[in-house]
Amino acid sequence: MPNYNQKKYLKLRDFFNQVQAAEIQNKEEYFRVYVDHKGWHHDPRKLYNHFWPGWNMILFQEKNELELHIAAVQRKFGKNHKHSHVTLK
Repeated sequence: MPNYNQKKYLKLRDFFNQVQAAEIQNKEEYFRVYVDHKGWHHDPRKLYNHFWPGWNMILFQEKNELELHIAAVQRKFGKNHKHSHVTLK
């Protein structure tokens, strides 16, 4: 289980911003370069679990689309869902 208290891994919003700023073009490129980025997980799909929006959203969508996705997941599972810590600011 990731240790978010020590901020080893980024919150989903921060991860989204950094991946987009790095202009990663596909998941294969992500897996080649993630080790060079502090806080990027080797398997973000597993880390962010129910909150994982998919590679297309992470790589190519606007931030407001991510916010809509997070809100929908929080409505479905509740704001106190066991994985909600990965989305909180």
